[in-house]
Amino acid sequence: MKLNIGCGTFYKEGYTNVDNEPGVRADVFGTILSLPLADASAEAVYCGHVLEHVPLQDIPAALAEVHRVLEPGGKLCVVGPDFTRIQPDTPETEIEWVIYGSKRWAGDFHQWACCESLVERFLLAAGFLDVIARPIIDPDLGEWAIPGTAYPWQCVVLATR
Repeated sequence: MKLNIGCGTFYKEGYTNVDNEPGVRADVFGTILSLPLADASAEAVYCGHVLEHVPLQDIPAALAEVHRVLEPGGKLCVVGPDFTRIQPDTPETEIEWVIYGSKRWAGDFHQWACCESLVERFLLAAGFLDVIARPIIDPDLGEWAIPGTAYPWQCVVLATR
């Protein structure tokens, strides 16, 4: 099984899509803090713009939950905003998205200032291996290729359980 945790409006075909927002098309109702799935049941997990919505103090528990459902050798892809990648010509509305979230629904605000280096540290602390950041637009991302618009202020961090 492949998981798309916090799918929101991005329903990923071929994946089990997980979310807890009412009205969102999901296959499984749950959160990154409590996934109703068996241990080592997923070969891959995609978390696109999820971690920054989790309170900072809950990040270790969230990543422990992802680690629990990933099978040994399973792959993780985390995509999120990276405030360190904001450029002088970035439109003001996008800067607000990066820092605060776009506030399209009740939980759509950022709990902490997400950046690639922090995501890498959190993944290493949670016991993930082969933690590596990749450019947001990278032909080698394969199945992890970002759908829709890939903004230059996004980061991609890959890891293995």
